[in-house]
Amino acid sequence: MAGTRMEKLATDGRAPSNAIQRRPSHLPPPIGPQRALEGYLVQIWQAELGIGPIGIDDEYFELDGDSISAVNIFLEFEKKLGIKLDPAVLVEFPTIRALAAHARVDASFEDRDGILTFRDSGTAAPVFFVPGVRGEALTARWLAGALGDDIPFYGIQNMDAATAADADPSVEDIAGHLASVIRKAGGDGPYVLAGYCAGAILAYETARQLRGAGADVPLLVMLDAVNKADFGLVARWAAKWRGFRRLDTADAGLKLRQFARDNARAVLSQAPAIGGARDRPATDNVDLFQGPVERAVRAAYDRYRPKPYDGPIALYTSDEYRARLATNQFGWAKLATAGLDVVDLPTNHFGMLTAKSVELYCDDLRRRIIAIRSTG
Repeated sequence: MAGTRMEKLATDGRAPSNAIQRRPSHLPPPIGPQRALEGYLVQIWQAELGIGPIGIDDEYFELDGDSISAVNIFLEFEKKLGIKLDPAVLVEFPTIRALAAHARVDASFEDRDGILTFRDSGTAAPVFFVPGVRGEALTARWLAGALGDDIPFYGIQNMDAATAADADPSVEDIAGHLASVIRKAGGDGPYVLAGYCAGAILAYETARQLRGAGADVPLLVMLDAVNKADFGLVARWAAKWRGFRRLDTADAGLKLRQFARDNARAVLSQAPAIGGARDRPATDNVDLFQGPVERAVRAAYDRYRPKPYDGPIALYTSDEYRARLATNQFGWAKLATAGLDVVDLPTNHFGMLTAKSVELYCDDLRRRIIAIRSTG
C-alpha cells in the first residue's frame, strides 16, 4: 500500500476542479472534524480535491488525491497556520485525523491539561491566549513567535467538546473554567490575558474573575472584540448596511455571498418555519462554525452582558470592523474604568492573527508586556 501511495505522489494527476462533487458512493459516511485543526484540513481538502463532504477518516488516496493536489494542500496549510510539512507524510498519515495529530507533534507544541505551550521560558510576564469561536489555540502561532523568546506564551482551549455538547454554558461559566486552568498553571500571576474575537470576550470575563479573586492581571489584550450589548438593534443593522456598502466592485460577488452567509443565515436560523436550524436539511459541506464548541461559544457570547473591568485594556482593532461599527472603541469605553488604549490597524477581522497582520502590532504589544516586568 505504501508503495502505491508513494507512486501516486510521484505522478502528475488531474487538474483540481473548482466544483465540489459528491463523495464516492462506495465510501462510508463521513465523520466530521472533532477539532478546529481538523476542520481547517477538511476545508482545504474539499476545495482542492473538489469532493465533499470529506470526513476525517477518509484516506487521501481513496479520494483520488495526487501529487499536484498534495503540494497545493500543504502550501495552503502552511499559509493558514504556519506549519510546514512535506507532502510525502501523506504516505504514513493519509487521513485528516492522523495528519492533524502529526502536525501538532511536528510543530513541537506541548498540549497538556487544556494548555498549548508555545514557549515555556522567558523573564517577562507570561501570556495566556484564548482563541476565537473555533477554540483552536494554534491560530496564535504567528503572534507567539513574533513576541520574542523572552515572553512565555500559552494557548488555552476555550471549552472541550463534551462540555459544549452536554450543557449550555454562559460566558461566566466558561471563564470560571479558564480562570481555574490559568491559576493552576500560573498561580496568582502576574500574567497577561489575551484573546481574539469571541475569545477576547472570554478573556475579558476571565480576567475580571481572576482580578476579583486577587490574582495579578496587569494587562488585558483584546483583538477585534465587540461588546454586542453596547449596540442596539438600529446600530447593529446599521453596521450590517455599512458592511454591505463596502463591497468592492472587483470581488463583490464573493463578498456578497460572505455577507449573506454571515448575516442572513443568522436571522433565518432563528425561524425554523422558513428554513431555520431545526428544519434545515443537512448539507454536504462541513460548516466549520457549527460544531458543538462553536455553537456553545456563540450562544454564550450573544447572551453576555459584561460588567465593568478595573484593569488596563489594550484593544487592537481592524479597519474593517471600525468602518462597520463607526467607532474604534467597539463598545468598551464605558466599561474600562482603568482606561482603554485603542490601537487601530490597517487589516481585516479574519486577518488579525496572520503573519502579516501580527507584524503590525507585535512591537507595540511586546513593549507593553516588557513594561510590566520593568514596573512590577
